[in-house]
Amino acid sequence: MKLALECPISMMDRLQPYGDFDFMLTHLFKSKEYKDFYVRSSRFKILDNSTNELGEPCSEEEILKVAEIVNPNFICPPDYLGDQDRTLEALESMEKSCPVSCILPIVQGSDINSVLYAAHVLKSKGYSKVAVPYDITGNRSLELHELASLRVKIVWNLAKMFDWIHLLGLTDPHELISYRDLSCVRSLDTGSPITNGLKGLRYGKDSPLTKKEMLDFGSLELNPYTERAVLHNLNCVRKFMTESDKWIS
Repeated sequence: MKLALECPISMMDRLQPYGDFDFMLTHLFKSKEYKDFYVRSSRFKILDNSTNELGEPCSEEEILKVAEIVNPNFICPPDYLGDQDRTLEALESMEKSCPVSCILPIVQGSDINSVLYAAHVLKSKGYSKVAVPYDITGNRSLELHELASLRVKIVWNLAKMFDWIHLLGLTDPHELISYRDLSCVRSLDTGSPITNGLKGLRYGKDSPLTKKEMLDFGSLELNPYTERAVLHNLNCVRKFMTESDKWIS
């Protein structure tokens, strides 16, 4: 499994090298520093629609405008929390604007059955890859471990249908253990290790945030204590992903 990180703009030069690929948020391209960073990057790139950060996705026009600047490998079309119909309609529109091979569709639904219905629609369209949000079904009132358990159930069903599953966000890092035997779960983007670390919270040693909090992408700075916590958390995520004993130093 490959890892992409979301972090405050002021920390990108320091923390992004710990990721394997670039996961870019459309709405942040209003920042020249953010835009310039990814224009310079030669890594594999996924362009996201910023639904998680904004509550609603950036428009198709905004997404495609940014895509022209950074030339991503995959583009996430607009998706709507818990709404498979609007999400599928947005996908159909995107399919008219860019090659299907560049699209990373996102599965949505209000419950497991509607999510699986949407997944079958994607499969019937010929998609072999799909992205699954951390808050699949759109119920953010659930505790983090409940969100994780729900996505695990859905991903194991989708594993029978898709060759590439991307995990949009991360709640409980222990969730990753459930995917060790699923080679189709190939990528993950998350800001959780950084969010917790900036608050001085270390996986396995402190109680992590009980609710998913959005990253503050303003001019935050690391101090020695919070940087150690962030790196500790990144190490934990890597170990859950790969069972590797290699740690970041």
